[in-house]
Amino acid sequence: MSKATDLVEKLSQESEEFKDAYAEAKLQGDFADVLFDLEKISKLSKTEFAQKTKKSRATINRIKNREMNPTLKTFNKIAESFGKEVKLVLVDKK
Repeated sequence: MSKATDLVEKLSQESEEFKDAYAEAKLQGDFADVLFDLEKISKLSKTEFAQKTKKSRATINRIKNREMNPTLKTFNKIAESFGKEVKLVLVDKK
């Protein structure tokens, strides 16, 4: 493991608050990654992407900039705009 990974693991074991904050930040990053991927695959402009999802460009940007955690309902509506659905999968922690 890297030093950063080791540090995150250590801090997560020592502080429930850190562990929760790290998990939330990771989830925000996952949401952002999916939007970046959808935008790239769709080949739409930022404005067209926002229009297709029926969300403002500001909302899309807040999600992509990890400033906002969308609700599952919001995230699913965005996915549905592209003929996709949100699927939750539980995986073992690394």
